[in-house]
Amino acid sequence: MKKRLEFPFHYFGLGLAVALLLVGLGGCAGKKIIRSNGIHAIKLGDPLPAEGTDELGGVSVRDTLLTEREYEWRAALMEYEEGLVFLEEDFFGSKKLNRIRIETPELRLKNGLRVGKTIADLKSTKADWFIRAYPEFGVFEFYSRKFTQIHFLVETEQVPLERAGEKEYAVEEFGENDPIVGIVVF
Repeated sequence: MKKRLEFPFHYFGLGLAVALLLVGLGGCAGKKIIRSNGIHAIKLGDPLPAEGTDELGGVSVRDTLLTEREYEWRAALMEYEEGLVFLEEDFFGSKKLNRIRIETPELRLKNGLRVGKTIADLKSTKADWFIRAYPEFGVFEFYSRKFTQIHFLVETEQVPLERAGEKEYAVEEFGENDPIVGIVVF
């Protein structure tokens, strides 16, 4: 005589609850990912949020103008709890998103890189890094063919900031704990 397996109903209910929780968390996690073409709320080339927009992708937004030397351009600032995301148009007033500068650890790449991670984390990617100094901003820009359209901004006190183009830098010159302070998507 075959023994019939009984499946108590409460196990089914528990399994269903766990499955729904995982689906819900998966949806939330996707909102925090930095991609090579943008973030959850907007992509490069999309129209910049209209002036006066209060919210984008569930995040508060405010307008600003950015100025550097003789250039001035519009940006919308997404105000996350732990920092800002700058949505910037080009210098020619196209009203299109040209660049995203992330200064909050709340957004991350699929591999886990985010603001607050370190040079040690960049090294662990096994990428060949090109490094450029930006003395006027006190940061170094790290970019690689492995991360197309994504650049990492790093602060350090260990490496002197020479004027851009005056010196070639190697990732080994930087301290393992030097932090990523910004991620830029072009």
